[in-house]
Amino acid sequence: RRGVFPWVRSARNDYDNSILYTDMVAAAMLDRLKAALGAKEFLFLSDHGQEVGHSSNHVGHAPQYQTGYEIPLLSYSSADGGACGGVRSRTYQTDRFAWTLLGRLGVTTAKSDARHDVMSETFQAAPLATRWRGAQED
Repeated sequence: RRGVFPWVRSARNDYDNSILYTDMVAAAMLDRLKAALGAKEFLFLSDHGQEVGHSSNHVGHAPQYQTGYEIPLLSYSSADGGACGGVRSRTYQTDRFAWTLLGRLGVTTAKSDARHDVMSETFQAAPLATRWRGAQED
């Protein structure tokens, strides 16, 4: 892309290569899990978003850009044939993972809120403003 610093392009290439390796590792883990007997759940997610020159000449944490706070999430459940409730593509953030994990485990608490569970039919993606301007959520 024109206007992107060479060191940003280099960092993006390094990042892309790490994603390819991560995909290989995650696929191998999921294949082993599927081959095992019994009920199975698999959740694999990034620990944070990463800007690598897609939105700016910046590399690293960048909560002001969508790439800086949205993360990939791979999910598999043998209970529903791997469909995980039909969730295909939703905007997701690491700080919402506790609700998703508790939901998958069937745990409810006084703070349970299906709007934060990416597998829930009532899931609502958090707006950018709540992520980096310090707004408090429920």
